[in-house]
Amino acid sequence: MDTRSLRPLGVTVIAIINGVATIITLGFWFLVIQRLFINKNLPIALDKASAASTLGFIVADITWAVPMLVMSVPGLWRLTSWGWTAAQMANILWFYSLTSAWTRDLYLGSISPGNLLFLPFALFSIWTTIYLWMQRNIFWEHSEKSSKSNVL
Repeated sequence: MDTRSLRPLGVTVIAIINGVATIITLGFWFLVIQRLFINKNLPIALDKASAASTLGFIVADITWAVPMLVMSVPGLWRLTSWGWTAAQMANILWFYSLTSAWTRDLYLGSISPGNLLFLPFALFSIWTTIYLWMQRNIFWEHSEKSSKSNVL
């Protein structure tokens, strides 16, 4: 069954944005690793707790957020239930990460460039969560039809 005729435009947009978010996330963390952990000659001084916190975000994003974003792209594109689930999990991780990071920055009195870079994705994920929830039946019906046609 051709998913192009079934896939709503919103789902296509979400899949594309999740792909872009994956690339930006990986690029951002690569630059942070280069700047803070590899190139020790730069004039940025982080205390051990700040470095540990940053490292924690890197590990969590690479371990959980990036794989969920990666899985969501083909899954949404093909209207699979696992793609829907991965996208919703990625949205939850956006909420969690940005809530934590913005709380930290507001407490310290300065907003980090990473928070500004990722704010549009976090705001987009609010709409995405609601939209995907409203479209959930499409994913389950399509997954059910696909699994039946694979059995026959």
